[in-house]
Amino acid sequence: MDSDDDRDEEYQSPSTTRYQESQDPRSPVDIDGDAEMEDAEGEEDMDEEADAEGEPEDDDEDADGEPDDDENDNDNDADNDADNDADNDADNDNDNDNDNDNEETTAPSPRPQTSHRIQGPDPRATTCTTYEITPYMAAPHATSVNVMAATPCMRWLFTGGSDGYVRKFDFFGSMNGKLPLTVAQRHPFVDTVTRAGILVSYWENDMSGVPTAPSNQPLSPVYSLAVHSQAIWALTGLQSGHINLQTVRHEEGRTIHLLQRHTTPVSVLRLGQDETSVLSGGWDKNIYDWDLNTGNVLRTFDGCTGQVSTIAFRPEGGVPIPVGNSPPTKTPLTRRDSGKKSVGPGSPDSLFDDVDDDVDDDAEGEAEDVDALEKELEAQLEDFDASPKGEPDSSETNPPPDSPTLVSQSTFLASSYDGNVTIHDRRSPTPITKLGLARGVPPWCMTATWSIDGNSIFVGRRNQSVEEYSLHSSPSQPIRTIRLPANSGAVSAVYAMPNARHLVCASNDNIRLYDLKAEEVKEKDRGGAPPFWIVPGHHGGVVSGIMLDPTCRFLLTTGGNRGWEGTSTDVLMCSEIEYRD
Repeated sequence: MDSDDDRDEEYQSPSTTRYQESQDPRSPVDIDGDAEMEDAEGEEDMDEEADAEGEPEDDDEDADGEPDDDENDNDNDADNDADNDADNDADNDNDNDNDNDNEETTAPSPRPQTSHRIQGPDPRATTCTTYEITPYMAAPHATSVNVMAATPCMRWLFTGGSDGYVRKFDFFGSMNGKLPLTVAQRHPFVDTVTRAGILVSYWENDMSGVPTAPSNQPLSPVYSLAVHSQAIWALTGLQSGHINLQTVRHEEGRTIHLLQRHTTPVSVLRLGQDETSVLSGGWDKNIYDWDLNTGNVLRTFDGCTGQVSTIAFRPEGGVPIPVGNSPPTKTPLTRRDSGKKSVGPGSPDSLFDDVDDDVDDDAEGEAEDVDALEKELEAQLEDFDASPKGEPDSSETNPPPDSPTLVSQSTFLASSYDGNVTIHDRRSPTPITKLGLARGVPPWCMTATWSIDGNSIFVGRRNQSVEEYSLHSSPSQPIRTIRLPANSGAVSAVYAMPNARHLVCASNDNIRLYDLKAEEVKEKDRGGAPPFWIVPGHHGGVVSGIMLDPTCRFLLTTGGNRGWEGTSTDVLMCSEIEYRD
């Protein structure tokens, strides 16, 4: 096994440098860049003041104060233009245009603009056959860690605990091993966990933003958290049902606005990709769409029958979602019925139920072209139905997107603690469809997630199982049930890996990396090896969340019960992911 020093060098080069260079120096993730920019601006101002104070006096005899000519034209030549050359334009060269080809400046050159685009996942992460996940960093909290959030560049990492504090960690400093764990802290973990989380700052999650709130009001547990991409502000849910909008980059923890609509604790906050709207779900069974520019509720979503446990946007590129619980029907593509051409519902003839028999040659030609196209499509559908494979796999019809952040901003799923899962469109207050509950499954759901292509949904259940629903078919019943070993406990967190083959399942005993394709083989051959690998780290507690960084190099997990039942390990852990072919 490599030593800590060797691993430090591995993190520092090239991963840490790549993350830092991908950011704007004026962004909050590069504090040194701000100082350098301020110094450059200050030096430029001092140079200009020195030039103004130390400018020599004019020693010519004309009225404009110039040293080289006797014309009163306020320039340095003998003509009537406004430049330093002999042409009639407004520049300092002799090319009869208005630009200065030989311009020289004494001011420092501006810093080149850098892109705000965050690097996507490694191509190997989407094509590898398996992953090797090894934990290296642990940040004990001594309280239930209910939620975590991070900036896209992974510069800052935030956690919310039941003690009412929001904590801010230096992610790269923690992973580079700048602060080791003590001997007592290392005892509950495996041997590879030797690095501690570097706590930068923390602040209270209180009601100080309300004018009528008493000064000695107790802190509210942090059940939900959302952070701006550049860590300028953050949203935290309160136990009273309000949402705090707090500053992060300057005056950390100061509440600048309070969003008031929920009446019970806010359990989920999901920030939109444009960062001008947020979806919130609470224990009052309500989901609201907020406009952060005005602080008002844009829409209220119905359909939730219990405390909201998950809100997740759908990845782009998925198939259309069937409306309701009825199976999708095949629409006939032919337009001819008994030798007569039907008229579209939007045509004038269909309005009066009168079809004109006199059709010109152009219309007949267009109809023949349409009929030929429809025959070709029908032939393709017949070939598809006759295929021995039957229904195509979602990973074949829609390959994984290039970035985990490529998600739809209109479609999302919402799960309730009573086991119901609904799919919503942000443009409609009523749900599109509702996932059915299989017979014999206890009505309980603490987590649900989309597959990487957006065509399947994985739902964690209490009876140590994960149900998979496919949007290719009717969502009324799951197409597959992934069984965990007996006595594993309730599945509290699931996460789909970018290769569209593996699923991370967190139960009460361990975190497992399931191979979905190996699970299919095992169903046919019961004598095979288990289709999962144990991810070291958490053991004997409820896992509140699983997160993958945009480059798919680090897997982060938190131990907490989110205010519901169960005990937890009360720790934030980070593991490094290696790809295996």
